[in-house]
Amino acid sequence: MLLRQQMQWAAKAYTETLGLGRKNDPCMQAADMLAFEAYKDLEGKSGNQPRRERRLLSELRRRGRLSFTHVALGDYSVIRDTYLAWEQHWRSQGGA
Repeated sequence: MLLRQQMQWAAKAYTETLGLGRKNDPCMQAADMLAFEAYKDLEGKSGNQPRRERRLLSELRRRGRLSFTHVALGDYSVIRDTYLAWEQHWRSQGGA
């Protein structure tokens, strides 16, 4: 919610759907942490005073365990639509 309020592009790109996770959802926790680290990395590189890469992201990249590219602003709506289609299919198959 805060991201959508502070960044104009995010208001159009993100869905209102809220996902709920449980302690037994380690894949969702890992995906959430990676998304946050990618966001902080992009924010750190694009600010007026660029910041160093955060330690967690550096550790993940250290032995070639992680590689990703930042997406363009126009890609966020595609990602959102893909997620919403997946969520609709998942719910139709009996997902929570």
